[in-house]
Amino acid sequence: MADTLSVNKQECPSAATLVVSAGALSFVVVLVLGALVHKVLRSAGTIGTVTTLALVSAVLIGPLLYLLIIRPLINRLSRGPAPVAVTEHDATLGMVDPLTHALNRHGITASLIEAMAQSQRYATPLCAALVGIDGFGQFAERHGKKLADQVVQWAVGTITDALRLPDRVGRYEGGEFLVVMPQTRAPAATKVAERLCEAVSASPFATEEATEPVTISIGVVEFSKGHDLEKLLSQAQAALAEARVTGGNRVIRIKPPRRRKGVAPEAG
Repeated sequence: MADTLSVNKQECPSAATLVVSAGALSFVVVLVLGALVHKVLRSAGTIGTVTTLALVSAVLIGPLLYLLIIRPLINRLSRGPAPVAVTEHDATLGMVDPLTHALNRHGITASLIEAMAQSQRYATPLCAALVGIDGFGQFAERHGKKLADQVVQWAVGTITDALRLPDRVGRYEGGEFLVVMPQTRAPAATKVAERLCEAVSASPFATEEATEPVTISIGVVEFSKGHDLEKLLSQAQAALAEARVTGGNRVIRIKPPRRRKGVAPEAG
């Protein structure tokens, strides 16, 4: 799932401004040429032929003005603002993980902050899930960095394929990934997380060097009033840690706070 990044366009004058400018320029050109023609004819004593020469000048100047000013103006207006050249570095803005080509920690965190703002503004549900590869540290010690990187790539691909269209995933750190699920309540987010676990465990990681089952654990938390980014992520981290401690390959959901005061969220 790709995230598109908007780029500001170059500012350009409005159509009305361009038309007025072109008209004023044309008027000035005609006046200057007319004054020059009038001066020449007066000095030559042939002022009576001014009307005829003015008509001839208009016939000659009109097409010239059209070709040099009006036609380029019409083409310019039809094309709109000139596009801005965008380099690969500008397009990613440092938000893409070079290993997995998913969002990196900065990118997925920015995505979560944006989703939190939308949730607060429009009173819509939002859930976040922290996903971790079970035993990732031990896997890296047994097989080395090369295979550890490959299992991270494989996990991101499998998770991405199993997510819904509005959901976003990014590499949070090492073998952990953050999933943002807009417009989603905790029960539905839990089902999505369970589907991710099933998708990963159903397709064993296999390479020429190693073939072994890989599982993930997931901590799910629903965004609610009073949550800030740090609190939301700390709850997701706590839920992920509990899922790992209790055996891995499972989902732990932080229950949303009850409406009466003084009751802390519970793990479930």
